[in-house]
Amino acid sequence: MASLAGKVALLTGAASGIGLAIAVNVISPFPQTVLLPPPLEIYISLSLTSLVGLMIGLMISCLAANSDQANSIIPVILIFQILFSGVIFKLTGFGEVF
Repeated sequence: MASLAGKVALLTGAASGIGLAIAVNVISPFPQTVLLPPPLEIYISLSLTSLVGLMIGLMISCLAANSDQANSIIPVILIFQILFSGVIFKLTGFGEVF
């Protein structure tokens, strides 16, 4: 458990999230957000996204016995991410709630 907590703390550093939030806000500032001020909401979104990516990577490494098996599992996981991201087809009706 300590190893997992160490990996999470190291790989989801606050500095990288803050740097990304500043870069996103400079390049494409959001005039209005839903709940919080725009930089804070961007930071929270980026931090949660990086945490999910880290957890998926740790899950794959726990499921696989060696690197060959891990490389075979990665495309299966990526198919779902690509399908639900809206890259292949438009996801209508989901963002209209807010």
